[in-house]
Amino acid sequence: MEQIPFQKIVVPLDGSKWAEKAIPHAEQIARGGGELMLVHIFKPAGSEFLSDSTIAKQTSHFDDARDRAEQYVKGLRSRVSSQNIKVSAHMIEGSDVAQLICKFVNAEDVDVVVMPAASHNRLARMLMGDLTASITGCAKACLLLVRGGVEAEWHEESQKKLDARKADTAPDPALLLQQLVSLKDAGLLTDDEFETKRGALEAL
Repeated sequence: MEQIPFQKIVVPLDGSKWAEKAIPHAEQIARGGGELMLVHIFKPAGSEFLSDSTIAKQTSHFDDARDRAEQYVKGLRSRVSSQNIKVSAHMIEGSDVAQLICKFVNAEDVDVVVMPAASHNRLARMLMGDLTASITGCAKACLLLVRGGVEAEWHEESQKKLDARKADTAPDPALLLQQLVSLKDAGLLTDDEFETKRGALEAL
């Protein structure tokens, strides 16, 4: 995968091994110096079918589930940080997963979101399909889709954002030429090496 410097990388999590498939790819990007942000959306099982009054009576039940969710994302954070990668853990509670992730991405000025592509599971396709569409509509974030847990590819709409980012971060040719001259003057480049590198620079 081409290394592009990103400052903030988000992996949306739901507690499943399927969602965790994105973590190794996000780690690879974060090794460039960015921060990997693990964002776990906590949605108590069955809460969408219960009234507020019923939920209030089941406080201990949901508190236990909330504690388990916190321990889950903190455990992942510890695993990632052991690899000397800057990482933070976040837990957001709510039912609209796509909206919550997109809101977090915009508020934190996130550069890239890494997540699995929709699986063959019908329910997963419904949930993650909506999430994919929402992230694509986010102002700045690019979307990296992981397929089969091995390969990853940029979402087609994200490619335009990447091209713009590369243009913004492209090195100044004049500065590069100055560096080449300095290396030549210091005896670190031969005349032939200098001319070859200068020719390559002029071809950019």
